[in-house]
Amino acid sequence: MFPPAGGVGAGAGAGAWQLQQGMGVRAVAAADVVLGLATAAFALYAVALNPADSLTQTDTALRSANCGATPQQELGTRFEGLVVLLTAAAQAATAGAAWVIATAFGRGMARLLAIFAHALGGFNAYALYYVVRGVAAVTLGLCMGNADRVILVLYHAIFLVTQAVLLVVGFVAVLCGV
Repeated sequence: MFPPAGGVGAGAGAGAWQLQQGMGVRAVAAADVVLGLATAAFALYAVALNPADSLTQTDTALRSANCGATPQQELGTRFEGLVVLLTAAAQAATAGAAWVIATAFGRGMARLLAIFAHALGGFNAYALYYVVRGVAAVTLGLCMGNADRVILVLYHAIFLVTQAVLLVVGFVAVLCGV
């Protein structure tokens, strides 16, 4: 799609064309804002997780069977949660900036910001798996049995596939100007 040729009303047509071309960037940026904020919320939960609040009834059984998470594992979960919290906040802020710039000024810089935010979303999807496993280990204990496999299957079958589709579609929308 090319901008309208000069003539009567060409200025309004060119502005409308530029606004329409920025819709793909704005749509990807809006999706990245929502995903970044949702990821940050879960990461904040992982950071603030208090293992003493979990499994109070079966705590003695877990400790006797060596199923409880060690302090190092709890610290590791908090650290991974902090990393994801920071990158998710950066994803949401960068995507928000891309949306504002695309709305106000067009696609040039907005496209770069949207690509960066989208790449952060890919990292967050990868790192979130370790946070989810850490939270499950801290709250359910390390002797989860089949629960660990269920988390692994659900992550790969549902979350990772949808995130991969979103990444591909988002990159195509931003780079090709769809």
